Amino acid sequence: MFFAIHGTAAPQIRKTKVGPESTAGRVFRTGEVSILSDPYRDASFSPLVDRKGGHVTKDMLTIPLRSGDEGGIVGVAQFLNKSDNRPFTDEDSRQALAETASIAIKTGEFIRNRANMELIGFYSQPEHREATLLFCDLSASSSLFRVLDAPSAINCMDEYLIRQAEAVLHHEGTIDKYMGDGAMFRFNVPLPIRGADHTVRAAEAALEMRRNFEVLKQSWLGLGWDVERIFSRIGIACGDVYELPMGHPMQRQIVVMGATVGRAAHLCEAAARDRNLILIDEVISKRLPERFGTRPMTGPAKEQRVVAYELISVR
Repeated sequence: MFFAIHGTAAPQIRKTKVGPESTAGRVFRTGEVSILSDPYRDASFSPLVDRKGGHVTKDMLTIPLRSGDEGGIVGVAQFLNKSDNRPFTDEDSRQALAETASIAIKTGEFIRNRANMELIGFYSQPEHREATLLFCDLSASSSLFRVLDAPSAINCMDEYLIRQAEAVLHHEGTIDKYMGDGAMFRFNVPLPIRGADHTVRAAEAALEMRRNFEVLKQSWLGLGWDVERIFSRIGIACGDVYELPMGHPMQRQIVVMGATVGRAAHLCEAAARDRNLILIDEVISKRLPERFGTRPMTGPAKEQRVVAYELISVR
């Protein structure tokens, strides 16, 4: 995997992976210097990296990086296209080996600590766990900008998100992200919920979120605002997810991925826009205690890609 790169193609090919049979892989395995005066004629050279980086490799010098007293190989360094347009020579390889000796030592020190590799995004062991994901949003929120000035409309959406988040936090959930007039929340990831099923915690939170919005909407109506067509939609799904750090090394974030995330988002999007509605998937409907009132969705909802149930109430 390309780690540190200098040149115009660096942003495009950083973190690009090449196979063990590549030129870099061969030098890493054997410790032998490689000089290719016409890389495109060499079977180990892959033009895919050139295409990704938008450049053409005319000649290439690849040397091993040896670290420590035992001289273990910790990586390789590649030099492409000499600035004088002449082919690389054995003298170039000797100079490159000398100039990169300190880099090899630093590279060896760096990779010995796996946490460093995770920090910059070169190694991330995803954690596989069960979680409940909850998405919420406002339907017809754009109408706020037609009945209110922009600052007031934005303040309404902010108030909605704050109250929804408070309900989630009250039931031991975690805020994942805000998305315009909606949000994504997690239960059991990253902090495990002890002493209760996380599906129950999410269902309780969703019902509280619905009540919070009903009170909030009444306060808006009490001010004479025309917000009758605005409703809150919630989608909840339970299943396995992968939790791992992702993003630019300067701002990596813990994210969750997997089919469960997509299912919860789809349930929220599939919910009707003409009433406050909570949709849950089949996994949650089977795990909720009898004190929760649910019913299978009928009509158009049955045509959606996932089996959906409406969460109605809790005794």
